[in-house]
Amino acid sequence: MSRRNAKRLPPKPGWAMYLRTSSQEAQNPENSQRRQRHAIQRALLDPSELPLVAEYADTMSGRTPNRDGYQRLLEDARAGRFSHVSVENAERFGRNDTEALTAIDELHSLGVAIRFADYPDLDPIDPDDRIMVSLSFTLARRESIKLGQRVTGGLHTKMRTGGFVGLAPDGYVNVEQRVDQPSKTNNGRYT
Repeated sequence: MSRRNAKRLPPKPGWAMYLRTSSQEAQNPENSQRRQRHAIQRALLDPSELPLVAEYADTMSGRTPNRDGYQRLLEDARAGRFSHVSVENAERFGRNDTEALTAIDELHSLGVAIRFADYPDLDPIDPDDRIMVSLSFTLARRESIKLGQRVTGGLHTKMRTGGFVGLAPDGYVNVEQRVDQPSKTNNGRYT
């Protein structure tokens, strides 16, 4: 019997938790992940009798499917390590609507259900609910693109008006005011 025709065993009962912090929030991803974990625990895990068997986390944009935690989650789902995936909301699962819906379909074919803490009763496989999930992914992708445009526009405006973009060079400190009479600091540098 070929591997393709082999009978797949049902997945092990339990939850996998997926947390994602976008690169814009990377200054303190622990806070975002802590908040996501709490929302998932309250809305999905506490009412369920299934145990939490795995947690996956990424600190990277949801527009790319090449996220380590996300790819490990899919690999472990293929291996049957859990029966449910919990995510705070659709936007955290991904911001590429086509890829995310394909992943949801693959999870379903593996016997793995995905649920979102902000809408715990929403089933992305149900045709009516799928419209809501698809719309969430599409709006998240749009917001991600618009945010990138706003950030880029702001940086260009700052550069055109003579502002410095990025961290101060070594030996300098970013301050809001100009000091005409420099004074020595404790380490011998002028400010």
